[in-house]
Amino acid sequence: MPLLLFAVLSRNWVEEEADAGSQEPTIDMAASQADYYLEGFETRKLDAGGQPEYVVTGDALSHYPEDDRSVIVKPRLVMYREDHTWTMDSPEGVLTPDPETFRFSGDVSMVRETLVKPGDNGQDAIWLETRDVWVRTEENRVHTDQPVTVTSERWKLRSIGLESDIDAGILTLLSNVTARYEVN
Repeated sequence: MPLLLFAVLSRNWVEEEADAGSQEPTIDMAASQADYYLEGFETRKLDAGGQPEYVVTGDALSHYPEDDRSVIVKPRLVMYREDHTWTMDSPEGVLTPDPETFRFSGDVSMVRETLVKPGDNGQDAIWLETRDVWVRTEENRVHTDQPVTVTSERWKLRSIGLESDIDAGILTLLSNVTARYEVN
């Protein structure tokens, strides 16, 4: 009888150990839910003189505390510079834990418009069409490794990938570049 009792207890102990090791990790549903939600929001960063450096708007914003990211529906970023503005739109975007880093997802359109001053002709507007863009507002840099089309009134460029230093006015096309220029 003691031997039978020992066998039953041993079997139960082995089965409990096997069951404990085969359990899948549980998901904390509360951590994967948004802790706040905004509709029709606008936020801006001002420079030392009180002028806007950039303005971010969107149809909706959901913040997720698990990884401290904010998902934005139809984000729009307008970056203001002394003589021009950059406007970027996409169907979805993510504001990362670093508040100076934005990711625009899906089809992204960007427009650079020159602010015309009296007596100044300014530069032509530039339109960029691509997908999945990273923007670093602190360094004023834009990056994508997706196909890009850059269009002006007189020319069109295509490439795979783009790096841009907005303040320096440098646009670097990364590979497979083709161009078309029309003389007026």
